[in-house]
Amino acid sequence: AQKGDLAGAIVEFRTALTYDPDDAMSYVNLAQALMRQGNRAEAIENMRAAAALRPDIAELHYQLGAALAADGRLNEAMQSFGMAAQIAPQNPVIRNELAAALAALGQFNDALTQFRAVTQITPNNPRGWNSLAQCILDLPTATPDQLREALAAATRASELTQNKDAAILQTRAAVEARLATLNSRPGP
Repeated sequence: AQKGDLAGAIVEFRTALTYDPDDAMSYVNLAQALMRQGNRAEAIENMRAAAALRPDIAELHYQLGAALAADGRLNEAMQSFGMAAQIAPQNPVIRNELAAALAALGQFNDALTQFRAVTQITPNNPRGWNSLAQCILDLPTATPDQLREALAAATRASELTQNKDAAILQTRAAVEARLATLNSRPGP
């Protein structure tokens, strides 16, 4: 097997940009190589340049959001994922990442809206249903109706995996336990 040369590739991507500084894909390629090298700051700068050159391409905003999220810059990541979702509203991967960023920022209602959209776009995707259930579990004050929605979502995810996915089974069990605790509390 031939060994790659990441540093050499980075030099070549930079050289390509000197010949065509308006080529968004050259910025993307450079950014991806820089991410592999661990240079997030410069990778983000190059992804921003790509997205600025081609603001109509959802994938560029998505990749910028992913780079920002990897750097812990969730507010900026959420904005980039939001731009991507505006361009490609039926893309479940983009909507899921937007939802995850919103949930990480504590914006649970907006996250739930996005996770619900993911389940509508791809109703046979167990991960979408599980993410919806998990987001509801993460609500600081989930209502009984929300917990029932979480149970329905976790059950749907379990059915889609034929009850063979440990993470999904754990989510469903956590929802059931939370509902049981809620139901066992004495009323006013």
